[in-house]
Amino acid sequence: MRHLKWLCLIFLVLTGCEDNLADDRYELKGNIDLRLGSADSNNYHSIKIDRSKTQTLHRFTGSLWFDIEGDSVAAEGVKIYWGSNSTWDFQGSDVPVINSASYSNASGIFNTMFAPTKAMIGDTIEVYAGWYDLDGNDVVKVYGIICR
Repeated sequence: MRHLKWLCLIFLVLTGCEDNLADDRYELKGNIDLRLGSADSNNYHSIKIDRSKTQTLHRFTGSLWFDIEGDSVAAEGVKIYWGSNSTWDFQGSDVPVINSASYSNASGIFNTMFAPTKAMIGDTIEVYAGWYDLDGNDVVKVYGIICR
């Protein structure tokens, strides 16, 4: 009888787990809104730098959702990675111009802050944003932003 209990427990563990997310009917989708208006003909965006301040603070936003057989369901708790090709010096330390990570909330919405400095006027900054899809592959978006 004691062995039967163990066999039942092992059977439940081996057969009771199901990986629904690996199903081909599920897909993680997303979009990013830089909130900088339309891109130019070369697909670059522009940000107007506040010349009276050291940094110009600007918020990027976006959303993630699961597409499940045509229905959209908010993707909560997904980590979005951010980076750029630019930093600035603050008391001898390199400071990134963008926060390195954000997470989607219960509505699938995420935000991060972008803060180029007035010393970057005339520069083009590449911003990278990405997350992992359900198969563990990187989904990466790259944006060029001209500081004016």
